[in-house]
Amino acid sequence: MSEINNVGPSPENPPSYRMEFQEGVKLFKDSLQEYSKSSETHQKVEFKKVMEKALKIMNQSAKAALSESVQTKEKKLEDDYHSFLNNDSDETRAKLEKDISDLESTS
Repeated sequence: MSEINNVGPSPENPPSYRMEFQEGVKLFKDSLQEYSKSSETHQKVEFKKVMEKALKIMNQSAKAALSESVQTKEKKLEDDYHSFLNNDSDETRAKLEKDISDLESTS
């Protein structure tokens, strides 16, 4: 599992918002795939934490420098993620996967 420490724009390092955003998308996608494969409750909890951190990274990057269109797509991913957490089904997972695909194609 990937770990995130102090990821995001910082004054010391001129940010590459698009790169950070795409890294967040990849991290979210990878964590969702592993979450879906896991049957261990404690692993699922950890994958949820990673997905939430990835959403935070994407949200910060999108607000800082990305287009309104990308911000809208990121918000849809976040909303669908919360729906997925409330109802882990093939339908909610498919929506998340489509959102991820849409975000990956924006770069």
